[in-house]
Amino acid sequence: MAHRITELLNASSLATALAFGHKVGLLDAMASFDGKPFSVQQLAERAGTSARYTQEWLSVLLTGKIVETAGPSDQPLQVVFPAELAQVLSSRGGSGNMAPYLTEVPLLSAAVHSVLPDCMRTGHGIAYAQYGAEFFDLMEQFGADKHRRTLVQVFLQQGFPAMHERLAAAADGDHRVRVLDIGCSAGTAVLLLAQAFPQAEFVGVDLDAGSIAQATRAAAAQALSNVRFVQCDLTMPADQLLQLLPGTFHWITAFDVIHDLTRPLDVLRAVHRMLHPDGAFSMVDIKAKSDVRDNVAHPFAPFLYTVSMMHCLAVGLRDGGRGLGMMWGEETATALLQEAGFSRVSVHTPPEDAFNVEYRAFK
Repeated sequence: MAHRITELLNASSLATALAFGHKVGLLDAMASFDGKPFSVQQLAERAGTSARYTQEWLSVLLTGKIVETAGPSDQPLQVVFPAELAQVLSSRGGSGNMAPYLTEVPLLSAAVHSVLPDCMRTGHGIAYAQYGAEFFDLMEQFGADKHRRTLVQVFLQQGFPAMHERLAAAADGDHRVRVLDIGCSAGTAVLLLAQAFPQAEFVGVDLDAGSIAQATRAAAAQALSNVRFVQCDLTMPADQLLQLLPGTFHWITAFDVIHDLTRPLDVLRAVHRMLHPDGAFSMVDIKAKSDVRDNVAHPFAPFLYTVSMMHCLAVGLRDGGRGLGMMWGEETATALLQEAGFSRVSVHTPPEDAFNVEYRAFK
């Protein structure tokens, strides 16, 4: 057992070093040598980092078996960054680059290290403001990159072709197809859809005024006339919500949003009210089961539960909230949708998405 703990200590230390290497550009700099040997000084010059810090950082990677030595031992150190690791630890890997995910836990640790212990004792939640701009910028980057790669041509066209056809055939006037995205953040998903389907109408809503302002500026910069963004709380009284968001919507989306909410059932009931009788609600969330024992074999379970403990659960417990957590799972999600009034719920695996499932709900 002591050996197991030693492995965990070393693995967490290595992950932390890789996170810093990603942040200062060392991982991309290593990949740029194309599998050829390089020295500490050469790497430092290419990355624009201190040679002494680079030496210590590279020592972590060498002892952690991320890089390999090259050349005789009686000569100055030279190392090689294997091509297969460069594909998963640098921007060369494109969507397969996992280095940004290594920064998530260090950022969360820095944000909640001083407050989470007390919350764990009292059961209180943590305010969004505690997490800081850098963490939210990272989350926005994750979502935006994914939407740009897959939203229209993969998630929608391949994963939900009936809705894609409906949007493509949308008409102006009284028969215009209307789409609502809840928890829209900076509006990337809404803007991409508005560009792809100019005859449809798109609305994005979010609690955060800064995100709504940013999304509105982006829509204006792109001269999009078929989109608007509204700051609102979907748990407000139904008559007030109707004034802000009149009418019904043919497609409502929520991308990795619901599990963070303090009152998810109230929000889902609002979604049910706003959904057109022949519309669909796509709730995209983490792929998991509700019983932790069924997630033991999940390849990312410890990581996802850790992020949930430090963020998703914590923000969901604010103000006496329900605190679903990121790993609330298929059984709880389906039951909550049914409790909100949806008569039919199906579970789909989005193409090219190992992390999420889509809960597709109908009135």
